Amino acid sequence: MTKRTLYQHFGSKAGLIGAALAAADEPLLAGLRYAVYRQSDETGERPVLALFDVLDHLFATDQWRGCGFQNATLEVADREHPVHEVAQRHLAGRRALVAELLPEGDPATVDAVQLIFEGAMVLSAVQHDPGVARRAKAAVARLL
Repeated sequence: MTKRTLYQHFGSKAGLIGAALAAADEPLLAGLRYAVYRQSDETGERPVLALFDVLDHLFATDQWRGCGFQNATLEVADREHPVHEVAQRHLAGRRALVAELLPEGDPATVDAVQLIFEGAMVLSAVQHDPGVARRAKAAVARLL
């Protein structure tokens, strides 16, 4: 596909990125959920802590460059651009997963774990440090 054809379909590079992220939203959340429960089953660890083991594996890959949803919102300044809506929907899905992993958790605890989760995503990309996930897991364990 030529660059001209892409722009005819998506209007801009940001439009193309938004469409790609929208298509990836549900499969990424489903894959994360599956990996967390599989990790939890294998280790016997609480699912919410297994979440950070999954992140540890992800952050250690050569392909990890940060969360595409977070990165896209930083690249597209226009808050009205559809990429922001797609990213907000994905982040809401991640929050819902955290809430699912903490069935006894009150909203403040869910918010705190999500903040640690999202912060780990950013720090791992910026610092190129997979150890961020282990430190985030330890922080969540202390919180709980």
